[in-house]
Amino acid sequence: MKGYAHETVHQSGTRSAPQLGALDVNVKRPGGFTVLSLMFGWFSIAGFLNAWGGLSGAFEVMPKPVAFLALIYAIAAGAAAIQLWRFRPSAIIAIRSWMAVCGLFIITLSFFFWNMILGGSIGLLSFGVFVGALFFFLDRYVQRKLVVAN
Repeated sequence: MKGYAHETVHQSGTRSAPQLGALDVNVKRPGGFTVLSLMFGWFSIAGFLNAWGGLSGAFEVMPKPVAFLALIYAIAAGAAAIQLWRFRPSAIIAIRSWMAVCGLFIITLSFFFWNMILGGSIGLLSFGVFVGALFFFLDRYVQRKLVVAN
């Protein structure tokens, strides 16, 4: 018998609980997701090492709020890596969370290291537009591949 999406209807007519967000086990992870997952895994490792260096005092010039944000970045990147690797629908949420942390990171770094920004306000704005465009296309790619799989 046919039931609702991701719902199993048994021969006796009883229905099992719907599995929201479940993907068909026969769907293969796209190659791009594998590359992105490995990339986000690397981002996560780098974030944890930066957080450790900043919070332990090994990186003396790194302010504690930036080190704490590096820890949040590492967790978000790790979650994105895992969700992309497993090809889960929640990967889009993990990616968007990582993007939000990146945006917060850019704002925080520009606050603490304003004198080091090349091009001043114009440089920061153009960098923000560039990063925003990359995030837009990344979001679009992940969302399209997940929709096709569902």
